[in-house]
Amino acid sequence: MGAATDHALGRSTNFYVDEEAAFKDGFGTAAQVEFAAGERVDFVSSSMEFSIERIDRMDQKQTRSISQDRVTGKQSIAWSLEANLSSARTNDAAPNLNMFFKAAMGGTFGSNTYALTSTNALQSLRLMREANGVFSEVIYGAWVEEMTISASGGDIPKVSFSGGGCHYALTGTSSVASSSTDTVNVTAGEGHNFMIGSLVTVSNQTDSTVRAISTDALTVTGSSSMTGAVIPKVPTAAAITSVVNNGLQGTFSLDGVTTYPITSFDITLTNGIKVIEDEALTEGASDFIAGYRTVTGSVSVRAKKSDLLALTRRLTYSGGTNRDFDDVPIILKLGPGGTATDTWITMATAELEFGSIDVPESEEAILNIPFKALSSTSVLSDELTLKFNQNG
Repeated sequence: MGAATDHALGRSTNFYVDEEAAFKDGFGTAAQVEFAAGERVDFVSSSMEFSIERIDRMDQKQTRSISQDRVTGKQSIAWSLEANLSSARTNDAAPNLNMFFKAAMGGTFGSNTYALTSTNALQSLRLMREANGVFSEVIYGAWVEEMTISASGGDIPKVSFSGGGCHYALTGTSSVASSSTDTVNVTAGEGHNFMIGSLVTVSNQTDSTVRAISTDALTVTGSSSMTGAVIPKVPTAAAITSVVNNGLQGTFSLDGVTTYPITSFDITLTNGIKVIEDEALTEGASDFIAGYRTVTGSVSVRAKKSDLLALTRRLTYSGGTNRDFDDVPIILKLGPGGTATDTWITMATAELEFGSIDVPESEEAILNIPFKALSSTSVLSDELTLKFNQNG
């Protein structure tokens, strides 16, 4: 048998999420940051992006060339996660993506129903992605800007989340060259394998968070006798426990009519996050505020004669040339009913926009209908609810 691979493998990647007690807590402090095995989420793809602005010095000088003496500017962080839309195996239990749904929507009823909230403060998250011990990435102070639920044809329905964050830490591997109390000196030249905020395990010590770095010296929590490997701290991955909705059964109800032959749908919640990143003496985002949110989407149906008028009549005339659009309820139920995979998506008041008709060369025409979900009154936040439940 050959040696274990030192390649980071996508199929061996794990993604963890935890709710922060306070925004970006645990970053750069002696507090022990932990991810539990049960905080692993089931997913199909992910991304974490970190960049630091580099600013050219435009001093007046005797050359047209840009000097190598550039200035470090603000940092920016972005992340995304896509997963199969799934439920817990146990009736009324929270789905595997519970923390993401809560952070995106803001409110819950019980353990398996999510509703929008009028608060300006959304839950911040701590995220970690690791690939079979080769590296780990941690984002502190993460927020959810966008959530999308979609499906088409016989595809498994998907849900995706994306947003930004305050701090990022990439962690690689090294070995202890020497140590003193709360300081470990790694192999010469390998200090750059770590960043402030890295979660590490030193072979013969308890786990620790890197809170300062000076060349190859890492400030951690530990004794003067640290030895062995310095590697990313990751929990043992928990087994997949979610039940995937296959998207082959269910009903789509538009204004109470459930017979429309839909071919695809998508629903997107955008939180309108305002990132506070213009403060002096800070490296990047220092906070975030939830702004005006939107819930938009579209549904595609076959353009049958019996349905076309009903779907396009939402544009109404009143008083001659005055035009308006009807508001209708939209309810999407995924699943056969009475099973753990059932998911209800409800928009009590949605305004259908005038769509477009795709007419291919020889196949059936498709009517694409965009819509925007709206609150029913000026004081409510009821434009979208999600429910994962066996009993409806």
